[in-house]
Amino acid sequence: MAVRLSPRLRVLRTLNEAAHRFPKIRRFTMGLTLAIVYVVPLAGLARFDLWDGRHLAAGSRTNFVYGFGAVFLAVVGFYLVTFLINAFVGRLFCGFGCPIGHMSRLGDDLEIAAGTGEKRFGAQARAVVFALALGLAGFLWFVDPHVFLEGSRRAIVMATFGIAATTAAIYLLGRHVRWAFCRGYCPIGIYYSAVQTAHSFGIHIDEVSGECKGCDVCTQVCPVGLHPRDLGRPLNDLPGIAIDGFPEANHCLTCGECVRACEGVFKRKPDVIVPLTLSRKPDARKPDARKPDARKPDGETIVPARSRKSMEPDKTSS
Repeated sequence: MAVRLSPRLRVLRTLNEAAHRFPKIRRFTMGLTLAIVYVVPLAGLARFDLWDGRHLAAGSRTNFVYGFGAVFLAVVGFYLVTFLINAFVGRLFCGFGCPIGHMSRLGDDLEIAAGTGEKRFGAQARAVVFALALGLAGFLWFVDPHVFLEGSRRAIVMATFGIAATTAAIYLLGRHVRWAFCRGYCPIGIYYSAVQTAHSFGIHIDEVSGECKGCDVCTQVCPVGLHPRDLGRPLNDLPGIAIDGFPEANHCLTCGECVRACEGVFKRKPDVIVPLTLSRKPDARKPDARKPDARKPDGETIVPARSRKSMEPDKTSS
């Protein structure tokens, strides 16, 4: 069967054939995210019950106001956690902990499977199971699970329909909208694209020791269409309600896909420094800090010819 995939998905298909540390880490962090989302309502820390008013706050039954307040405070707490993460390591939650982002990643797998005819059942099963798990977690925040044991037939039907509708919405978001949501509609992403804290962790390129081949695979594989070797350039013409004009670094999901692609190009050779890394690096990675002749007398930075070539966007992948 002929393969009909975009350049990005062709790169992803190749990368997925080899084991890598990032997908393994992501499975753990995603499990942790889901566990937290389940624990909060099941432990009674917060629930605003739409079934029969069994509202919960701090482990105890409460009234309408406190139930709503508990859910509100839990959401605020979630935002505070993402803010603290962003303060130290940037949008690492977007790349490794966000369940919507993971659903988009499963949507990529679905499109690869549909285009190649390979492992279609497995890709479909993973997407449906994850969408169901996330939909059920959201359901537990607003409906007591005892509805399936004590509720009327009408209540059980409505609860089942609610879970099915939420699951379908999450699945369709990952299958058809995917990274466009992260790029132009995610409220957390839009906030952090405009309000970026000072931190050194993220995608870095070593223009001194790294042997960039200028293959542009890192740009092709980026889920939100950034240029990992030049994240300082402003990003404009964004879709949805995203804000134009901020550096690409603010929009970077810190997912490490570009690094995984770069490492794949170099096959992790021990004697080669891979140009792209996802890490905390000091200013010494900058060319002017590593080479005494990296600056002109007037202070203008000299960028090696190889690096200038590697920073040019791929005209064939757009």
